[in-house]
Amino acid sequence: MRRIVLIVFAAAVASVSFAGNEPFRVPDIPQDETRYYKSYYPTPKDEPNAKFNAQRALHEESPRLYNERIHWEGQGNNRIMTIYREENCFNKNIVKSEFVLQTGARLTMLRAHRKWFAPDGTLIRERDIEFNDPSCGYPDGTFHMLLVHMLISAMDLKPKSEARFHVWLTATVVYPMTLTVEGEERIKVEAGEFDCWRVTGKLDKMGLDDLTGMIIAGTVGQYTFWVEKGGTHGLVRLTWPLTSGALGQTPKFQVQDLVKVK
Repeated sequence: MRRIVLIVFAAAVASVSFAGNEPFRVPDIPQDETRYYKSYYPTPKDEPNAKFNAQRALHEESPRLYNERIHWEGQGNNRIMTIYREENCFNKNIVKSEFVLQTGARLTMLRAHRKWFAPDGTLIRERDIEFNDPSCGYPDGTFHMLLVHMLISAMDLKPKSEARFHVWLTATVVYPMTLTVEGEERIKVEAGEFDCWRVTGKLDKMGLDDLTGMIIAGTVGQYTFWVEKGGTHGLVRLTWPLTSGALGQTPKFQVQDLVKVK
């Protein structure tokens, strides 16, 4: 059954595949740099743990707090970049992830390993994805959604520059995404004030012509990232769409702000 699903999925992805412009250089991030973030919602009623909340079922495992640590192994073009991420979720579960990327002529996503733990430390479930496994049918230039800000730090950042790639949303939902540098903005977060590039991420329309894509297009809005203009272009703020504003509704976003850098 799994094999049949993968074959159908590969055929669907092939219909939206495109040649990327290979914009991603190797980000210059210091060994073991750790960044800490906190999530905010428009009102307490919008938080996933609120009673009678429409977001509860979809976002109860959204991170309330999370941190990311970068670790390098090897030298030169053979370096391996591992991003360790730990999330404290609104439902009190803890998610620990390892994302492994290969450097070289371009960044390549190799593996994503995620584990979900109950508050008492019991392992609830585990997921291991080999992005370069041919049986999965993922197109070249596919990256996990949680690493999009890492790709921005690896872009040639300047006004109106763009980058295209495939974003992994779920094991069977992979769509083209376009990143666009919209401009400069100074923002204030708990970690301080930063001069940032503001970058939008939009799922490409050419990849939204199937049923799943149309549903996503109708419910998911635009992602916006603020990354430092200087240094390693680290993520300062991210707005994650909760509702797109369809049917005349006001769009709502989860905001993830930088708390500190260690």
